[in-house]
Amino acid sequence: MGNLPLRRYTGEYDASGNQLMTEGRIAFDTVRRFKGQEAPAVILVDVDPDRERLEDSLRVLFCGMTRATARLDLVVNGGNSENRRFLDAV
Repeated sequence: MGNLPLRRYTGEYDASGNQLMTEGRIAFDTVRRFKGQEAPAVILVDVDPDRERLEDSLRVLFCGMTRATARLDLVVNGGNSENRRFLDAV
């Protein structure tokens, strides 16, 4: 992300059980860990729905997409036919 430090989970917890995060200006996390939060801009990378678990993959993707309040960008695998719906919309 250029010279901007990423804010990410360290894998540790404080005494109250809260997750410890690194200092940073840009949050970098999984969709599942970001559930229930929102941000003005969200970039989802490596969008590659698993055909064998398509319903679950699309549910997670939808969750990630609805975290954005102003702008959403998707970086998709163009070789995955399930991503046609996103590529055709551009």
